[in-house]
Amino acid sequence: MISIVEEPLYFEDLKKKHRTSPNYFIRDRILTFPLLTLYLANFIKGSSQDELDQLFKAIHKLDVPERMVTPSALCQARKKLSHEVFIDLQDAVCDFVNGNAPLVTYHGMRVFAIYGSTMILPDTSENREHFGTASNKGSKRAMARISTFHDILNRITIDGLIRPYTVGETTMTWDHLEDARLPAGSLIVMDRGYTDFRILKTLFLDGHQFCVRVRSDLRIYKEFLRSGRDEMILDYQPSVDLGRIEGPNSRLSKGFRVRMVRFPVEGQECVLMTSLLDSKTFPIHEIGDLYHQRWEVEESYKVKKCRMKLEALSGSTPAIIRQDFHAKVFAECL
Repeated sequence: MISIVEEPLYFEDLKKKHRTSPNYFIRDRILTFPLLTLYLANFIKGSSQDELDQLFKAIHKLDVPERMVTPSALCQARKKLSHEVFIDLQDAVCDFVNGNAPLVTYHGMRVFAIYGSTMILPDTSENREHFGTASNKGSKRAMARISTFHDILNRITIDGLIRPYTVGETTMTWDHLEDARLPAGSLIVMDRGYTDFRILKTLFLDGHQFCVRVRSDLRIYKEFLRSGRDEMILDYQPSVDLGRIEGPNSRLSKGFRVRMVRFPVEGQECVLMTSLLDSKTFPIHEIGDLYHQRWEVEESYKVKKCRMKLEALSGSTPAIIRQDFHAKVFAECL
């Protein structure tokens, strides 16, 4: 739960600065919890003081900006705010959208894509220890791993994650599936890095569909190519090691039927695996179009990194980095 502080610690600082009576500081003229949240979600572009002055100017409909809160007060307030407020707000927006918005679907299914990227961080010892490092132009610096769960037909990011650089795509996908507001009967489109039997089988058992590009080192990929056919239904079996780990009674220890399709992409052969088995309802060319539309999740990163300045952070600590990341994902969702 998020704690709302009724009496900000910086109230006395403001009173001393203006040398006036406490009556001046009515509740909507200090940086309350709602205003702090609004400030951080407001696509910060300038200095902290300018952004604060403009925020209060807009809220109170002033002719000129009036200094009401200092950057020092902002810093104190942010220490009391969890980044989870923006996750909760985004979940609320997504719940509203899922239940009320006229959404584009494919055969009645919402279509999502999962994709990961990296985020350059202030290169401090604290961030190196917390998030890890990665090579960047011949040297190592602090870097985070980020991932988004994106509705590619409606251009809505429903979940965003920021993790240490060493955390892989598979781990972050499990976190997405646990946390995201994923509507029932969704279709998930993924690149070859997400060809993981446990993830695909879990999606299938949970009533979702998937379409994923297949890694060339998998046995099912080689079996399909040997057939010489453009599409084929095969049994996708877990590896021997996975079967041993999961045990004979696990729901992940048994294989399931999948459909393999292939088509040319820029002179190269693309092989996809999908749980959409009906070739009449879902012909090959539509499966290929679905996979191509996965590009929309990569375009969403351009919005986050270029237009919303995701890496232009307003502070250097891990807590502020998480606040800024989730605030901008929430702002983009809005």
